[in-house]
Amino acid sequence: MKRTVIKTHEIFDERELLSYDEDVFLGDVGTLEIGIVFTRNGVETDISDHTLTITNLAPNGRLLTYVADGSPATPVAVDGSTVKWVLGGFDSAQAGTYTAQVRLLDGDNIATVVMVKYNVERSVTGELGETPAVMPSVNEFVERANELIPMFDDLLEMLEDNGVTWSSLVGKPAMFPPSPHTHTEFDQFAVIGDRIDGIVCEIANKVIAVDVGAWAENTVALRYEAVIEDEVIRTDTDVDLQLSDAQNGLFSIQALRPSAGSLTIYTNVVPKVALEFVMSVTEVRTNA
Repeated sequence: MKRTVIKTHEIFDERELLSYDEDVFLGDVGTLEIGIVFTRNGVETDISDHTLTITNLAPNGRLLTYVADGSPATPVAVDGSTVKWVLGGFDSAQAGTYTAQVRLLDGDNIATVVMVKYNVERSVTGELGETPAVMPSVNEFVERANELIPMFDDLLEMLEDNGVTWSSLVGKPAMFPPSPHTHTEFDQFAVIGDRIDGIVCEIANKVIAVDVGAWAENTVALRYEAVIEDEVIRTDTDVDLQLSDAQNGLFSIQALRPSAGSLTIYTNVVPKVALEFVMSVTEVRTNA
């Protein structure tokens, strides 16, 4: 199942943001085709002779660049005034907000740049090609509960009326001798140890300051980045950053995956003051 979503972009609006937020793509149910119709002065214009590149930024920080070269391997196609590219093959780990930069060149000159934003979410069922399940409403739950309550009341009344007790049971043996058997000593540490895959442990908790001059512009991803360096950060650790109470909610800061000895954070607007974070670094320790 493939869904196609088309929007229109006026070439003279050089840096328009086209948001596909209202057309959420369920990553594990089929594929999504995003399309842009280019217009000039409100009239569709042929872009077949233009050079087109699409740089797609995934939530995990990975950059994917597609070129409309007409080969079967590329997911990008140009048809007159319309450019389309097909998205698919997502899994639950790739859910999140994607940002794409569509750059249209007329010779060596930039004709227009379009920013595209779209969401990838998991479906309710998680099965390819299935329709997401519809959850019952609150009223439906109440109606079903009201149907079950009288049934439980009838069962309780029946048990009370019959007065079933241990002494009233007939045919039971006078004694219950145990059958021959043996017991194995229980080693709780061995049993528990075999079932623990790993324990999350905090290995560092400290205050980190990022100065205003630490931010550098990334012209490809169209954002500003700063690098937090600390030897405790590794590729197999998780890093949690929390802004100080005074700055919490004032800035939107995102982070890439940890590298060996550093963590890259980014934002769309350079903060005009130094930022202060509480950084918690954790690792998973196993029995091996």
